[in-house]
Amino acid sequence: MKNKFKIKEIEVLTEEEEEKVIEVAYAKYSNGKRIYTNGAAIPIMLDTGVRMGEMIALEWDRVDFNNKKIIISKNAVLARNRKNNGDITEGQSLIIQNSTKTKNGIREWPYPERSESFNKKSGSGFWLKRKIIFSIQTYGRFD
Repeated sequence: MKNKFKIKEIEVLTEEEEEKVIEVAYAKYSNGKRIYTNGAAIPIMLDTGVRMGEMIALEWDRVDFNNKKIIISKNAVLARNRKNNGDITEGQSLIIQNSTKTKNGIREWPYPERSESFNKKSGSGFWLKRKIIFSIQTYGRFD
């Protein structure tokens, strides 16, 4: 019996490639301002394997600074806007779900030491006043 599923080989970044990606994620303009405001999400995603939707839904109350871990328990999805009758309208809405994509998705990870998000912002009152850690303007982009 033939296997009806295609087996896809998973491509993994080399350490060199990973470091280049992180270097770009933390790139700055000549005035010192970050080019990618949410570049700190990249090492977290690389080190933990969290999905983009889980990263977008990550909130400060899910970061345990004492034990240096993050708790993944929510997911963000993009849904088409609809009228009351179910017809699709223009635009999309970002919805934060109180669950992850799979039932085993709720998990804890040690947060990466190389993530500036937790090393530098953790003491900043401004960042802690925000509920979410990584803001987005359009789903799928972290800038």
